Amino acid sequence: MIDQVSGGCTSVSRQDEWGNLMTLRTLENGATFEIIKNYPSSEELCDDFAKVCDDIEIMLLPHFWALSARVRALIPAD
Repeated sequence: MIDQVSGGCTSVSRQDEWGNLMTLRTLENGATFEIIKNYPSSEELCDDFAKVCDDIEIMLLPHFWALSARVRALIPAD
């Protein structure tokens, strides 16, 4: 998985009442959409993925972060 880090090439247009950051994206055809663009910390990524993954590795790059992990086998409920 890969995504932008905060302060990358995307500017925030506003923040909603739940704390989500919003940014505008324009398509080649000129259509513009507002999307949610949150920026999780390395700790948040590890905490979230640790629920279902092992061997979590996060690489921080100048404008992006990359995460690799091994998904644990799920044991079916009886």
